[in-house]
Amino acid sequence: MRKRGRKPERTPPSLEALEELRKRLADLEGMLPAPWPTPGSEADESAGSPADGATAAPTEESVEGSIDEESEEEEFRDDYPDEDWLPGGSIESEELETAVDELVSDMKEHYEGDEAKSLQELFEILFGERSKVVGAAAEFEDAINGYLGHVFGKDLESAHQSIGKLISFVEKRIQKCKA
Repeated sequence: MRKRGRKPERTPPSLEALEELRKRLADLEGMLPAPWPTPGSEADESAGSPADGATAAPTEESVEGSIDEESEEEEFRDDYPDEDWLPGGSIESEELETAVDELVSDMKEHYEGDEAKSLQELFEILFGERSKVVGAAAEFEDAINGYLGHVFGKDLESAHQSIGKLISFVEKRIQKCKA
């Protein structure tokens, strides 16, 4: 009989579950385009030129006209990004959200109990509600919500950082299982 006020003990995820989770997180990471470096960011320090044929962020010299001469269309585009003219460094948030939903659903076979409805819940089930990695899962989900259907800029950078934390955590757990 379970003592009142105590939760049942959580069974740690198997090596197979951890390896599947690492693979799926790496797939998610691979979907994220490289964010444009922002001044002072890690990407800014390591970026010499954009990779994979992406265009460089516009400079003041490359922008025609001045801010005062900005057309209504340019103002609209600033407020409502659209993939047809957004330069590299963006992805549709629906693509990422669908991939996360599939990951969460597919991981159900690796644990008992109620099915997780989010990446955060999945990490809570697998590693415990108090695990620090749960916060990184929540940060990733917040970052991929995007703006008007797109993830770019600081949200994209945050998504990269969060998924990196998740992968690193899972890899450490895999090493513990193998030891």
